[in-house]
Amino acid sequence: MAVYEIKPNPDFSTSFMLYVFPTEVGMRKEARRRMRMNGCTNPDDDDFAGMFIPSVYVTNTKHKGKFHSDMFGYMFLADETIGVGYVAHECLHAAMAYERYRLRFSMDYSDDQKKGADDHEERLAYYHEDCIDKVWKVLVDNRHVKTLKGSTKWLRH
Repeated sequence: MAVYEIKPNPDFSTSFMLYVFPTEVGMRKEARRRMRMNGCTNPDDDDFAGMFIPSVYVTNTKHKGKFHSDMFGYMFLADETIGVGYVAHECLHAAMAYERYRLRFSMDYSDDQKKGADDHEERLAYYHEDCIDKVWKVLVDNRHVKTLKGSTKWLRH
């Protein structure tokens, strides 16, 4: 297993951790363990090829200690199935977790222009793009991918 810290936008201090496993079996085992640690439920199916788990969750209980982490989640991928489509998919989950848990955005992307829906959509789109760029660069630089594998639909113009 390899672990990398991903900072999608260098202007922000926020990050998420990328875990890359040789196989999907190892990736799924660790993703389920991390979900239990974070108080999340396991996915209904056993056939996921990637996963993003937010590291923050809302609770109404008090905790001792100081909490000041800017790390907001964990991304899990497997070498045997890494592809552009999987990376883009999990990066969308990361970008949405950023919106929901770091920006505390209501996730209302309605068409009501008075609410600035276009601005919200653009913010999400740019952060999603930053996530894909940084994750893909780490994967290429560390030789997890050599060619474009999987779905490349999102590359169409």
